[in-house]
Amino acid sequence: EQSERDELAKLNLAACRKARAATAYQAAREYATLGLTFLGASAWQRQYEMSLTLHELAAEVAWLCGDFVEMERLIETTLAQAKTPLARMQVYQVKIQSLNSRNEFLAALSTGKSVLQMLGISLPDNPTSEDLQQAKQEIDALIGERSIEELIDLPKMKDAQKLAIIQIADTILPSCYLTGSPLYPLVVALQVKLSIQFGNSLFSPISYVSYAFLLNM
Repeated sequence: EQSERDELAKLNLAACRKARAATAYQAAREYATLGLTFLGASAWQRQYEMSLTLHELAAEVAWLCGDFVEMERLIETTLAQAKTPLARMQVYQVKIQSLNSRNEFLAALSTGKSVLQMLGISLPDNPTSEDLQQAKQEIDALIGERSIEELIDLPKMKDAQKLAIIQIADTILPSCYLTGSPLYPLVVALQVKLSIQFGNSLFSPISYVSYAFLLNM
């Protein structure tokens, strides 16, 4: 009966998460594959959220196991079935990380720019000194009279779209840095601005540090 198979899929999803957290990637991959098998052909119609989560995890652990062909297949399926741009962000992040891991930094940067565009953020192809100066002025205005130490007391970022933007920005930072891209300071500034405006996230501390280094260059 399908309800029983759905329950087994749910158990395999939980096991996959535990194995992933324990860095047992091959085991996590097997659990994810089993979970998707139990959900069956109409999974996206019947169990959308569980199917999305299992595909996200399966794509990530396929990458971590070095199976890029399977990773791409799972990513393409997820991109086709996901209902909203935000629902596609997790697999886009996996795609960018996999490109970084293979030293395909220009492809990672290009993908990241396209994804940020989907989220409403346009990065210039050829940033100018005026672009950088404007970004600095915007950050100065956002900080206002506050001390730098006060930034630690900002609330936690909760806006899902802003979290997705800062997460994708963080994922392309290595590509920007290692290719010497002029986008690097703009991506750092984007993270800092989002943090000050919408609250701190897991990615905020490194963006503050990176911005401080940029100011002292």
